[in-house]
Order: sequence, then structure tokens, then C-alpha cells
Amino acid sequence: VNAVYEVNVYDCSNKAAHYVRALWKAGYDADVILTQRLDSRALHAVVRVQLPGRVVYYDPTAGTRSRRSDAFGGYIGVIGRDVIAMHPEFK
Repeated sequence: VNAVYEVNVYDCSNKAAHYVRALWKAGYDADVILTQRLDSRALHAVVRVQLPGRVVYYDPTAGTRSRRSDAFGGYIGVIGRDVIAMHPEFK
């Protein structure tokens, strides 16, 4: 998924990107995924982390986690690692 972040707007996508960058630095395999909330048309960004033997999804905006991505809405796609790495706030 090609996504554009707004600089200096600390919304779900920026929070998720910050968590993913921290997880990368700690050696974890992590991605930002986009979901669509079931009760609205709004997109929402959450973190997917590969842990030994399982995958965990974490919503840094709400502070919740789940082993199922559908707990956060319908799966849309993964925000590319290159998009996160090139984000102006991380340079």
C-alpha cells in the first residue's frame, strides 16, 4: 500500500511507524498494516510483530493488542518498509 504521512501530525500511522522503527532497531520483524474499521470508512494503522511462534497485532493509538488482525477491522494491506524508512520525520 502506498501511503503518505503528514509530517508533525501524530496520528495512528505515525505512532505505528515509530513503533515499527523501534522494533526494527531491537531486531524484530515488524510492519505497519492498514485496516478499515468495521463501523466506518476510516482507515487505521496498526503494528504487526512477528514473535517466535506467533504474530501479534498492536494498536499504539489505543494501547491494545490481539493475535488477530480482524480485531482492528478489515485488512487492507501493508505499508511498505521503504515508505516508512523514507519518512521525513525519521531522517
